[in-house]
Amino acid sequence: MVLALDHADHYFCSRIYIQKEKVVKKGIAFFDFDGTITKKDTLLEIIKFQKGEPAFYKGFILLSPYLAAMKFKLLSNQVVKEKVLHYFFNGMSVDEFQEKCTEFSEKILPQLIRPGALEMIHELRQKF
Repeated sequence: MVLALDHADHYFCSRIYIQKEKVVKKGIAFFDFDGTITKKDTLLEIIKFQKGEPAFYKGFILLSPYLAAMKFKLLSNQVVKEKVLHYFFNGMSVDEFQEKCTEFSEKILPQLIRPGALEMIHELRQKF
């Protein structure tokens, strides 16, 4: 596979001709994270971890009209996910969110990873 970049024809370019060619010999493995690598939906687990179970359940009760609308295909999954994220994380700083996600990845995520998934990831890394 040859990767070629030519930015000279783009309107936002400074009109300097740029072209690079590089042979790329890497494989790409795609995984659906939730259900393939992990045993559960990690978004729900992150919310539960960061906000606590009482706030988690209260939030989803309040968000249930959106969830029902999604179930009946009146709202897209993306729109409802944005509503969920806004409800639970609006007003939280990026640094605080990142800190809690890092803590989640260290304390909770290892328990959610399917045993064979991590082994397969390591095998694929060695292969490519």
